[in-house]
Amino acid sequence: AQYEFKLKRQGETTCASVSLDADSCQVFQNYLQQLGWRQARVGVLYGTFEDDNTVRVECIREPPQNCTSHRFELLEDAYEETVEQLAAMLRLRKVGWIFAHPPREDGFVFSAQEVVHTAYGQLEAGDGPNATPFVTVRVTVNPEDGTSAFDAYQVRQRTNGAGPSAHKLSPRNVPPPSLSERRSRRVYRQVSTQ
Repeated sequence: AQYEFKLKRQGETTCASVSLDADSCQVFQNYLQQLGWRQARVGVLYGTFEDDNTVRVECIREPPQNCTSHRFELLEDAYEETVEQLAAMLRLRKVGWIFAHPPREDGFVFSAQEVVHTAYGQLEAGDGPNATPFVTVRVTVNPEDGTSAFDAYQVRQRTNGAGPSAHKLSPRNVPPPSLSERRSRRVYRQVSTQ
């Protein structure tokens, strides 16, 4: 069985829907359930971009990370290159990222760190500020009944060519970029200065 999401249309869309592998989602949330949903967790979504503007997620990889209840820090990943090679052999690629967090107050959807990480991921996937079906999946738990919820998002492209924007999200203090965000920033700078 798969989880499937239809994304709310924002004018012209680059991603119509997202399909998540149920077993991968179960493994991802099981770890958080063992911790009582008291800390954040991050994963990379691997799958395919389909011709009909859908994203099919086949697996989730959790890179090395340090997490608290409010933040995540991606650590140096000695296996990143090997993982990318293996994914390519399986005809998979990075199609998005997934993050989980403890319950938050109503209306607080994304932290500033999550918005920044989303934007950098989308810039990297699009080789700069180009349209891409790259997706973000947010996972949290309902504190009243203990059920987990998976919600799919995509950063909307600005029409003025300034790159992705994340409107109507609730930012908090912006932390220093993680290792992967710094790499993505270099990619974006290289593309934007040409």
